Amino acid sequence: MLTKRSSAIDKNAQPLPAHWLFIVQQMTEDDLRHIADGDVGNDYLGHLSGIRKLMESVDTAEFRLEWCPQEALSLYRWHDVEHEPLAKRAVERRRIIFCVTALLIAATVPENSGRISSINENLATLISCHLDLGLRSDDSLDEFLAWLECALLPEFSDELAFLCLARGIVAIGKSQPRPDDAACFFHRSFAAAWQQRRNSPEMCGWNAHSWFWVLKITVFTQRAFIWRSMLDQTLAASTANGWDPCTAKLTKIKVAYEYS
Repeated sequence: MLTKRSSAIDKNAQPLPAHWLFIVQQMTEDDLRHIADGDVGNDYLGHLSGIRKLMESVDTAEFRLEWCPQEALSLYRWHDVEHEPLAKRAVERRRIIFCVTALLIAATVPENSGRISSINENLATLISCHLDLGLRSDDSLDEFLAWLECALLPEFSDELAFLCLARGIVAIGKSQPRPDDAACFFHRSFAAAWQQRRNSPEMCGWNAHSWFWVLKITVFTQRAFIWRSMLDQTLAASTANGWDPCTAKLTKIKVAYEYS
């Protein structure tokens, strides 16, 4: 039984969101050992110790990530799930969700400033794995994304469009979809991307269809195909169900992608 670590003396630490606590409850000792071995055995004990500290934490203080376990978390998230036997895929996705969620929480900790390059790939992987496993009926993932939007370090403000995009996909993907919420999130995503474009002098020469370039979702982005796949699936569901406001926003996004 893990003993939760308190960091009450750290006034900057924030309570961890319920979604992280749910993920931790699903993890086994075998899961931790597999993730710690993500750096092909290098610094295994250091990675394992760091991961256990995250498991035991009650706030964000323990998410000041050093090389151990950040490197193991970062490497394990690229695990190729599709080549695993079907029965093992759910286990691997659960481990990957643990890794990317930890890295996203780390992006809210001031001491990690400059050490995490982007939230894009972690968000794409998180949402894709959750969709593959089937979104839970409660709102803990929604609440986590809302918490993340408020808590992210200022250096990630130019990636707000990603976060709104993820929230819209989740709103549609739930067992009880919320198309009106999704349409709102997709509108916010588009608006955030345009604002970022206007704030970036180097983008002034780009035409109106450069929205996804602003989002850094290009052929050079490792998770570009995941975003596009999720958007295609979401657009198909929205169209089939007659959710016209949501469909209109998604169509605009799709056109922006295909012409970028």
